[in-house]
Amino acid sequence: MALAAGPAWSLPVMLGPFQRQLKASRTEPVNVTLRGMVRDLDREAGLLALEDESSVAILGLNLPDDAWDGLAPGEGVELDFHLCSFSLRGGVIECGMGPVVELDGRHPPMTAAGSVFLGRGPQPLRVEWFNGQATSALEFEIRAPGGHWVKPSIPDLRCELHEVPDIISVTEIPRRGGVAVEGLETIDATPAAGRDQVALRFTGELPVGNPGVYQVRLRCDDGAQVLLGRQLAGWRKIAPPAVEAGGKRKASTWETRRGTVTFAAWDGPGLRLELMVDSTREEARVLDAAGLEPEDLVGARLRVSGATYPGGICLLSGSTLSAEGSAKPSGGPLTRAFEVRELQPEQADRSHPVRLEGVVTMANSRSLVLQDESGGIFVLAGGDGNLSPTPVPGERWRIEGATSRGDFSPIVISENETLLGFGALPEPRRPTWEEILNGTLDAEQVEIEGVILHATDEGVDLLTYEGVVTIRAAHLYPLAEGLRDEKGRRSLIGARIRMRGVFGPFWDTLTDRLHPGVCFLGNATMSVVEAAPESIAAIPRIKIPDLWQFTTKSTALKRVRLRGRLMARRGSAMLVSDGEHVLRADSPEASAAGLGDLVEVVGFPRLSPVSPLLVQAVVRVQAAGALPPPREVAASALRDEALDGKMIAVEAKVVSDTLQQRERRLELEAGGLRFMAAGPASVPGTGPLPRDSRVRVAGVYFGGLGVGPDDNAGFELRLADAGGIEVLARPPWWNSRRLAILAGALLAGLGLVAAWAMVLHRLVARRTAELAVEIHEREQLESQRKLEEERARVARDLHDELGAGLTEIGMLGALLGRSEVPEENKDGYLGTLRQLAKDLVSGLDEIVWAINPSYDTVDDAASYLWLQAQRMLAPAGIECRLHQGGEVRGGQLGSRRRHALLLAFKEALNNVVRHSQATAIEVSIEIEGDFVVVSISDNGTGFDFPAGDSPEHHGLAGMRDRMRALGGDCRIRSVMAEGTTVRFEIPLKSR
Repeated sequence: MALAAGPAWSLPVMLGPFQRQLKASRTEPVNVTLRGMVRDLDREAGLLALEDESSVAILGLNLPDDAWDGLAPGEGVELDFHLCSFSLRGGVIECGMGPVVELDGRHPPMTAAGSVFLGRGPQPLRVEWFNGQATSALEFEIRAPGGHWVKPSIPDLRCELHEVPDIISVTEIPRRGGVAVEGLETIDATPAAGRDQVALRFTGELPVGNPGVYQVRLRCDDGAQVLLGRQLAGWRKIAPPAVEAGGKRKASTWETRRGTVTFAAWDGPGLRLELMVDSTREEARVLDAAGLEPEDLVGARLRVSGATYPGGICLLSGSTLSAEGSAKPSGGPLTRAFEVRELQPEQADRSHPVRLEGVVTMANSRSLVLQDESGGIFVLAGGDGNLSPTPVPGERWRIEGATSRGDFSPIVISENETLLGFGALPEPRRPTWEEILNGTLDAEQVEIEGVILHATDEGVDLLTYEGVVTIRAAHLYPLAEGLRDEKGRRSLIGARIRMRGVFGPFWDTLTDRLHPGVCFLGNATMSVVEAAPESIAAIPRIKIPDLWQFTTKSTALKRVRLRGRLMARRGSAMLVSDGEHVLRADSPEASAAGLGDLVEVVGFPRLSPVSPLLVQAVVRVQAAGALPPPREVAASALRDEALDGKMIAVEAKVVSDTLQQRERRLELEAGGLRFMAAGPASVPGTGPLPRDSRVRVAGVYFGGLGVGPDDNAGFELRLADAGGIEVLARPPWWNSRRLAILAGALLAGLGLVAAWAMVLHRLVARRTAELAVEIHEREQLESQRKLEEERARVARDLHDELGAGLTEIGMLGALLGRSEVPEENKDGYLGTLRQLAKDLVSGLDEIVWAINPSYDTVDDAASYLWLQAQRMLAPAGIECRLHQGGEVRGGQLGSRRRHALLLAFKEALNNVVRHSQATAIEVSIEIEGDFVVVSISDNGTGFDFPAGDSPEHHGLAGMRDRMRALGGDCRIRSVMAEGTTVRFEIPLKSR
């Protein structure tokens, strides 16, 4: 398919050669056509996996919406890229999608340029930049075809500012959550001027008038990148092309893997996984991990499909990743050793059918070990219990049988064995230290490399890179040739060897326990890598600093020889110094060397945090000597690791002085730091030093002990003898111990006082409880008395209000029943009877209202008084106005006070109706302090209020008496020809 003129690759382009010619930096804009079969696509991330006969390539590209909708895995497609730049980033071919210019990392001001084809119209633009510290610089320029460099003005430019501590790459700029910066039109560092550890992200659309190849220039300090344009690839469907390589090796293929995830971690927007595929570790990368969480994947068994690369497989997204059940039986026979090894003991006991093919790695007449590409499995002969013919290691056999629970791991009980031919032994696994300790490689062919430390007819102790492994000998697990006779074993002591065989953990069937670090090797063979040295003198002598130098080969199993002065011992560890540098030596055997002697040390080097370490060390005395004199060290300098192996002296205060494991151990404190000083068990004087003694201790600084309850300073001083302790001052008589005794006595006295106080408190509490009971009983009696009074009042009211009325009703009823009474009189009696019944109902309503506690509030009382006023004044033609001053809600009146107030109120209204000749009254109800105040004011004739009581004013005196009986008052003010005011005051609560 012909494209527009311009730089171009030969058409069409094969994916394999195309990938090999690309680099991380962008190419110049070119015209390219790619063809292949779609293997997978991820619309959200803009990724498409394409395969042709040369390779599989993952493309990052922009496609029209109809392309994403119309393409599906398995279909053929042809992609046309017009003047597009390409780059290869992280295994993905960026098709016009990568940065046009990129200057990442922390650096001084730098300038870079790139080119991109832009079509007519607004083009998406994104510029990301960060400043670590010091100078901040950002300049963005663009040049149109045939034009000049300009700083473009971007309409509606958006900017986000992020604070990112210790940022070193633009990839660390957060995708969201920044602070918006408004009012910008150009791209520069102005929003972050004078600030460190900040990042800016500019987004907008660059207006483009004429299509063409535009130049972009970027100057920045520190990292920045420019992404500009959105080049849509042309596309059309084609017949699915052939993807077979035709006998040639493809750079990448599209494959499916099944395995268990052993590691999962974020890798930018994607995930990086480690899969255990048939006992082989393989990497899997997920480019778009949206919707996935690493913690959910670890331990899961997955089926993944993607493009392969050396050592791994690349997935576009989680769509080609699916969970599978662990390799458990589903009805058919198990065909891989790994499937049998994964069974739990109770599952293996169910006799699942097995059909395995593999190489025999060890065998005898009753059993064999078969290993395929997924692992090894122990096979026990079924039937008559014999294998005929007896298999030979290296032969390929087919085993048909059933699973069973083994002593340590699942096994297979054979029912049918078929010899298939001869093959090579499988490549041995090199077990890690953990795999040796936990026995997970049971029945697998392994290789263990190490130096023989000890060898007997019962087994061999082998020093490996990580520790000492004991390889035991047994009837079915004889030692390798060369270790079966005494002479051969003696000659191999100290030799570096490699032993291969079928791994068998040392499982104690009596205790059902595994012995870590002890194993068997079936069908064991041995290769000597390095013969044992003829003598110590044959081992090269080096200096301590040489152990820190770089080497291309491990020296962990290579003996070295050094000289120095023995400075200190701590258990099996010795400190050796050459005067400037320090070496630690761990010797399993006691040495006759004394402190200060010049010694020669031979051992296997290891690196430790403080100084080199020789394990399995042998120490020989070269010459007798003495420790150097100590140098004084201030307490503030004791944490300096440079003191390691030096003889120092320091003044300190004694915290404790004890004997532990035949050593004298002093806990000392100096400058707020606690540390230990340890030496020979002999103690000068008659006993240990008392607490708070001031001493000067001289010893060798033994660092690298770590921080813990016994060695909280990370070091201790190793004392050569009792002379290393000099007592400077004994503690005063008045010390912390005696102070503690005095404090204890005081506390005991305080305890007695507290006990006596508790006794008194209990007595008071008991008497208080008794008084509370008495008070409660008296309150109950008082409540009973008040209740009786209230009952008597209600009975009296009922008698007064209803008794006479009912008697009168009876008399009127009798008159109505007499025939001699004229009819006109009976009509009058009936009217009287109706009025009398109405009055009785009203009176009964007042009594019920007075005793009902639901109407105890001032608000309810005010409503009822207003109702009574309406009832009494309306028939007399007197206008009644209500004035409620302030808030009356919430106040409480008892039954007695409400009833007394009602009677007094009615008396006052009755006087208005009968005597005042008033045309209007005003009723006021309000709360003043703790009183309810009810005022009745009329505009009547008024009267002269007498100074004393008189018969015609008994009603006025009765109102006053009712109020005062309840702690209130009644005040009357009257002015002739102006009117009268009656004021009732009654308390809200009893006084």
